[in-house]
Amino acid sequence: MTLLAPASAILAGAIGMAVLIAMYLLRLRRRPLWISSTLFWHAAARDMEVNVPLRMIRPSWLLLLHAVVIAMAALAIGRPAIESATRSASRLVYLIDRSASMSATDTVDGSGRRITRLQAALDHARRSLRDLRNADAASAAIVTFASRPDIVSSFTNDWASLDRALGSIAPTDDPDTGIAESFELLRALLLDNAEESGPPARVVVISDGAPAPAPDAALPGAIVEFVRVGPDPALPTDNLGIVAMAARRAPETPTTVRVFARVINASASRRDAIITFSIDGIVAVSRPISVDPAASGTAGASVIADIDIPGESIITARIERPDVLLSDNEASIAIDAPRVLRVLLVSTSGDPDADGSWPILDVIREIPRTSIRTISAVAWNDLASSDSGSDLFADLIILAGVEPGWARSRPLAVPFLTFGVAPATPDVTLNPASPGKLIAWDRDHPLTRHLALDTVLFAKGGSFESPLGASVVPIAWSDGGIALACADSGVERWLAVAFDIAETNWPLQPSWPLFIENATDWLTRRSERESGRVWHTGEAITLRGVTPSTAFAFGRVGLPAVRTLASAAQGQLVIPAQPLGGVYAAESLAPPSRLLIPIAMLSDAESSCRTSDRISIGALPVEAADHADARRELWPWFVAALAVVLSVEWMIFASRSRVR
Repeated sequence: MTLLAPASAILAGAIGMAVLIAMYLLRLRRRPLWISSTLFWHAAARDMEVNVPLRMIRPSWLLLLHAVVIAMAALAIGRPAIESATRSASRLVYLIDRSASMSATDTVDGSGRRITRLQAALDHARRSLRDLRNADAASAAIVTFASRPDIVSSFTNDWASLDRALGSIAPTDDPDTGIAESFELLRALLLDNAEESGPPARVVVISDGAPAPAPDAALPGAIVEFVRVGPDPALPTDNLGIVAMAARRAPETPTTVRVFARVINASASRRDAIITFSIDGIVAVSRPISVDPAASGTAGASVIADIDIPGESIITARIERPDVLLSDNEASIAIDAPRVLRVLLVSTSGDPDADGSWPILDVIREIPRTSIRTISAVAWNDLASSDSGSDLFADLIILAGVEPGWARSRPLAVPFLTFGVAPATPDVTLNPASPGKLIAWDRDHPLTRHLALDTVLFAKGGSFESPLGASVVPIAWSDGGIALACADSGVERWLAVAFDIAETNWPLQPSWPLFIENATDWLTRRSERESGRVWHTGEAITLRGVTPSTAFAFGRVGLPAVRTLASAAQGQLVIPAQPLGGVYAAESLAPPSRLLIPIAMLSDAESSCRTSDRISIGALPVEAADHADARRELWPWFVAALAVVLSVEWMIFASRSRVR
C-alpha cells in the first residue's frame, strides 16, 4: 500500500497526535469543596494526591482507540492506494478523445473552475503518469483520436517527455468517428513493442463516452479500460448547435439566395435564442428561434431566410447565445455568383434545322440562363490544335452525330453529351441492323429519374467509347443492348446516347425536355455550383476545375498561409482535412485566383454533447471505471473503519462511565 498524498497524512497525523497527547497529559484543576469523609472515594483520592498541571500518561483502552482513530483519519486524508494486479502492466497506452464534444466546458476541476472535457482528460492522464513514476510500469504511450488517430508519443519511460506530449494535445472540431481506426493503429503499435513475457498491456480510453461503436476493434492480449470525463449521463447539457446549413440561388431570381440552417437543443427544456445571417461579415438577417429539446423527439428548429446576394459571398449563420460548446454556434457556407451556362452544339452541317438536331437546340434555349452556339463537324475538326484542358469557351459540348475524334487523345476540361456515336468498342455494341426500343432504365440515376422511356423508339444504334478514359456505366437498355451510358472521371463527365436524334421519336415524347435538362444539370454540375459549398471538419477537400499544376498558398482567412499545395495535372486541388472549422482560402499568384473554403462541424452527435458510462469496443461493451490509474484508492474503506472504531470507543467510554 502507498499514500498518494503523504504530506497531507503526515501533517494530519502530527496535529491529531499532538492534540491527543496534550489532552491526556493535562490535569484538570478542581475547586476545593468541604465534605464529611472520603472513605468511599479511594479511587478519586489518588487523583488528589498531587496538585500539578501535568500527569504521566497511563495506558488505557480509550487512549489506544483514540490513537487508532487519529491514525485512520490521517491515512484517509493521505489517500491510501494499492497496486491492482489486474491493472499492473509493463506497457500502458492512453487513448485520449479530442473530438468536438470534448471542448464542452461543462466539467469542474478540483478548485471549482470550469474546464473543458479535454482538459479534464489531460489532467487525469497527468495524475496517472505522476503515480506511475514510482510504480513498476516500464513504458507508456499516448495516442489521440477524433476523425482519425494520431500517435502523440510512442512507448517511453521518459515521464517528462510524456508530460510535454500531453501539453501538446490541442482540441479539434472533428467528429469522433476514428476510434475503430485507432485500435487498428494500436494493434500495430503494441505488436512493434511486444514482449515475450510479462503482464498484458493496458489501454486506457479517456473520453466522454460518445465515440461511435467499433464492433470490429479488438486488441488481443491487452486489457482495455474506459475512463469517462464530463457530466453524468443523466444530466442534460445546455447547448444549442447548428447541425445543418444549405444555400441555393432561386431559379427565377438568381440574385436571391435562400439560406437554410437547422439548430438542435441538447438541454432538457426549450431554449430561445437569436440566429443571425451575415454576408461577408455584415449582418443581413436576424431571426428569433425557439428550439425544443432533442429528448422530446424533435429534429430541432429550422430557419430559412431569403437574402439578396448578387455575387460570390460567404454566408455565416451564428447563434447569439452562450453555451457549453462554442464551436457549433457558427457555420459558414460559400455561394458562387450567378452566371450563364454556355453550351456548344456541334452538328454535321452546323445548321440544326437542316441536319435534324433542332430538338436539342429548342430545349436548350428554354433552359433559364443558358446560351447556345452551333458549329459544324468541319469546324470541330479544325479545333484539333486546342490545348489539352481547354474549355473552348463552353461549359458543355453536345456532339449530334459527330465523332469526338481528337478529344479522345487530348481531353478537354469540359463535359460531353454525344448522340449517335459510331461503333468503337464491340463489348457494348448495340444491334444496328434492326430498330430498337427502350425496355429498361435505371430509375435511381439522376439522368433518368422520373422519366418514362418505354415509348422511345429508334431506327438504329451504335456503341460507346468514353473520351475521358473512365469506365462506362449503362443507364438505359434496348432490346438490342445498351442505349444510354455515362462516365465520370472525377473531374469531368460524359454522357452518350447510342442513336442519332434524327432516327428516333424521343423529341415527340414528354420525357425529352426533362432528359435534356437533367443531362445539362448533371454534366455541368449546375445544381452544385448554384448551391452553397461547405465542407465538414475531418473531411478531405477536392476542388475541381482549377488550373493544372498551379501552386496554391492555403490557410485560414485572416491568418498567414500555413502550407503550399499544388493542383494535379487533371485540374484537381486536394486539401487535407482540417481539424478546426472556419473560412479558409487557397490563393494562387499565377494566374491570380482565390478559392474560399468554408469548413464547419455540422454534427448532430457532437452538438448533442452526450456522455456515456459505456463504450462499444469489440464484441463486448466496456464500462466506465471510477479510476483507471495504476493504483486503487482505499480511503473510503478507511473512513468506514473509522466509523466502526468510533462506535467501539463510544461503547467502551459509556460502559466505564456508568455509575454502579
